[in-house]
Amino acid sequence: MGVLSDNNRRQRIKSNAILAFIFLFLLLPTALGSPSQKLRGGLTETGLDSPQVQTFLIVPRNLSDVVAISQMLDLMGANYSYKRIGQVIITLIPGENIAVLLANDEIKEVWPDLEVLSVDEEALTQVNARTAWGLGYMGEGRKIAILDTGIDASHPAFQDRVVLAKNFSSSNTVNDIHGHGTHVAGIAAGFGDVNGVAPAALMFNGKVLNDNGSGSYSSVINGINWAVENGADVINLSLGGLTHDYDTPLNQAVRDATNANVVVAVASGNCGEGCPSGSCNGFTGVTMPGNTKEALTVGAVDSQNGYACFSGGENIEGVGIKPDISAPGVEILSALPGGGQGRKTGTSMSTPFVAGASALARQAHPQFSSFEIKSALFKIMISFLS
Repeated sequence: MGVLSDNNRRQRIKSNAILAFIFLFLLLPTALGSPSQKLRGGLTETGLDSPQVQTFLIVPRNLSDVVAISQMLDLMGANYSYKRIGQVIITLIPGENIAVLLANDEIKEVWPDLEVLSVDEEALTQVNARTAWGLGYMGEGRKIAILDTGIDASHPAFQDRVVLAKNFSSSNTVNDIHGHGTHVAGIAAGFGDVNGVAPAALMFNGKVLNDNGSGSYSSVINGINWAVENGADVINLSLGGLTHDYDTPLNQAVRDATNANVVVAVASGNCGEGCPSGSCNGFTGVTMPGNTKEALTVGAVDSQNGYACFSGGENIEGVGIKPDISAPGVEILSALPGGGQGRKTGTSMSTPFVAGASALARQAHPQFSSFEIKSALFKIMISFLS
């Protein structure tokens, strides 16, 4: 569905409000637990008094509840869409209407649309990419979805291999103004002066972060759904949010994509205890969704395979030790918008090494599931360290 202006949306909602509320109170049973128990991600009942139209993420209690929730949103005149990957309804609606919906037993949780951020040649030898190339595996026929700040598809390193592009961010263009996404894409699948790990792979340009490197749960979930629906073999998420919660709608989207047989490589974040990035604001550990058990979470090492002090890592109760694997992430040379090259540091740079390696593995073993690819890469790393 298209997104209407705030003024038009507010007028339409007000005109239907009385009728909608009557229907809701007639149809809704007593809620399971208090409404406040359904509010997640810092939402409070007091904060839902606003008539301002906002984006919320509604988690159904069961898949069968989606229809009933959709009917109530229709009565309210709300703009919404259900995302199969993530099992969540993303809706644009005034906060005061969400307060009414909380009385519905079929709603498990309601989340605000929280922010996620980008996690900012020798390395190819370090990850043994050339050995795979020598065996004939360069990622041919594999599709890597780069969900980031966009890709400069005109860069010589990509040579018409960016085959799909869509903008899910607040930016006005799918092109990469920031530079982060092009650099990530070059590491995963660049070709030419600076080769990526899978230089024959195709790429999807899903712009989920805006020109300042900022996005939201909904933009990333939309991007993941798009990538899965279009047959991506691998998704690269060089981004994260500052929370230890591992049961957010975005975590669920990563789980669902993995269960749909897509390898999801996710940065562990730059909030390691040794020297956390200033943007971590006191947070230490693995950023979300890198804390998802099913994700292929990637940390960073330096050129000598020493663990980078900024690289997030922890033993998460109910999840296990994260990251799952590490790759070069210090002063990595790759493509930049405008046809140039440059060096960047961070687990954002480590993650596409693993995304590219996953594409090579999928070419070599097309019968492997996403979980088997993850296991194989982990075993290779252990063997290498031994």
